[in-house]
Amino acid sequence: LTGMGADGSKGIASLRAKKKLYVITQSEDTCVVYGMPKATDQMGLSNQSAPITGIANAIVKEIGG
Repeated sequence: LTGMGADGSKGIASLRAKKKLYVITQSEDTCVVYGMPKATDQMGLSNQSAPITGIANAIVKEIGG
């Protein structure tokens, strides 16, 4: 979600090396700071970008709930 830096994307990259992941990042237009989601998007680690109000629905859709 919104935040500064790239530490989140480094963690995702580390996890992805070990496990299959589906990553949803917060869309730029709903971020206060588009740092962490941007880093994850730019590293090609995001499967989907969604507005903050749509992330819960995106999770439910992905897990089949």
